[in-house]
Amino acid sequence: MDRHIIEPVMGKSWMKNLTRITRTIGGEFAVNGEIATVEEQSGAVIRLDSGKPARVPLALREKFARATGTAAG
Repeated sequence: MDRHIIEPVMGKSWMKNLTRITRTIGGEFAVNGEIATVEEQSGAVIRLDSGKPARVPLALREKFARATGTAAG
C-alpha cells in the first residue's frame, strides 16, 4: 500500500532497556491507525572529552527498574 506524505502519521516511542552504559528504545509509526513500521534502536552516550561511554546515573536506572519491574542494570 502506497503511503502519501499528506496522510497523518502518528508515532510512539518507549524505553525498552536501560543499563549502566546502553539504552534500547522501541517505537512505531502508524498511518490512519494502521502500523506502518516498527523500530528498535540501541545506543550509548559518548563523552566528547575522552571518547568513552558515559554511565547512565544510578538514580535514573533505579527509576526505570521500578517503573518496569526489572533489576537496575
